[in-house]
Amino acid sequence: MKRSRLGEEGSRKVKQLQRCFAALLIGLVVGACTESQDTPDGRGNVRAVHALSDVGTVAFLIEARGLADPVFQTITPYSTYDALQYDFNFDFISGLTSEIERLATTSIDVVKDTNYTLILTGSGATPRIITVVQPISSFEADDTDLEVWFANLSGAGNVDFYIGAAGFDPTAAMPLAAGLARDAFSETVSIEAAEVEIVVTIAGDATQEVFRSEAFTLFAQDTVMMNLFDAANTATGDYVVAIGGDRNGGRLVDQSAPTRVRLFHGVNGADAVDAFVDDETITPAVANLAFGEASMQVDIPEADDSTAITWNITTAGNVGTSLGTVEQSYPDGSINLLVVTPIPDTSDIVLLPVSDSTRPLFDAGRVGVVNTSQSFDFIDVYFVTSDSTFETPSRVPPTACDRPMWVSSRLKPIPMRSSSRIRSTILLSADRLR
Repeated sequence: MKRSRLGEEGSRKVKQLQRCFAALLIGLVVGACTESQDTPDGRGNVRAVHALSDVGTVAFLIEARGLADPVFQTITPYSTYDALQYDFNFDFISGLTSEIERLATTSIDVVKDTNYTLILTGSGATPRIITVVQPISSFEADDTDLEVWFANLSGAGNVDFYIGAAGFDPTAAMPLAAGLARDAFSETVSIEAAEVEIVVTIAGDATQEVFRSEAFTLFAQDTVMMNLFDAANTATGDYVVAIGGDRNGGRLVDQSAPTRVRLFHGVNGADAVDAFVDDETITPAVANLAFGEASMQVDIPEADDSTAITWNITTAGNVGTSLGTVEQSYPDGSINLLVVTPIPDTSDIVLLPVSDSTRPLFDAGRVGVVNTSQSFDFIDVYFVTSDSTFETPSRVPPTACDRPMWVSSRLKPIPMRSSSRIRSTILLSADRLR
């Protein structure tokens, strides 16, 4: 049977309508998807500052992905993200439960060409996040200046910040940031790149300095954050300043803060010792230190990053019988434990420097381990609660310590019970724990 011309044309028109309808449907779906999906129009930068003096290392995360593991007084580098919304989190390992717990979280709608600084402050029991939002600055290739801004994250009260040449008098200068209360921050100001000192004074009284840094160099074409922190037993002064930028960074201690040390005698079979510094032969820095004992802390004012000091370890009361000399340098204003220990299979000794910070944690004590035993190259130390037995040590993973490397274990949080906050170093010497 032949199809009529009208029937053929009708069928052709129906197919054309079907194709047009399908195309229209596809267009509507694609359009709807395009309108519902966020399209970033640029990128912004996010970083974190750890300002909780009573909390150990924290994890800084975007959603569930780790970005950095800052310790107290640390400013992390910037991370760059599309201009979308994100959740940023701070986690830590609880000393009470040994589980990962959330300290604080915040949500940010990232805007293009914008810097975000998330300051984790408060206390371990009541943490909070301060978000500082600033436009990204641009510099020309021949610019000789930089931008700086300040934050008071200390317990010093209201303070003023100054920057000047080495040895400058703040009473003859204007503060770059004035009257900053705790957790307050300033606007950015432009200064010339130079070798400078930072001075912090009581607000409104330039004669009352609470901090003066050593001279250091600020480099141009950067935006630099400068934070005043409580030293909290991380240094010998009352306060430290941390600086963070793309071209500038570091931690500054007060220029008057001495290096502080104490010694532990870990040489099995040796008599009590004296410890002299540099050319001193009359008055020892540490006197009559018996095997297995630790000295009181002593200040070594001339010790700093760039100047090595020489220790001469002698038999107590006899400067002419040297057990060995060791040359070392220490970070400015640092607090150190020096473990006098022999080098295996030799008659020489070494001074093992171990961080001796006594900064308390809000929910835990901390213990470090140093192995100076001559009988055991490797040891495992278990920390168990008083109501448990050593037959069930799997409750707490061991902390390992390797004598041939003379490396102490990292400070390990241990649960708080009814005792007060503690921090100690266990030294295993001649097969005994101390």
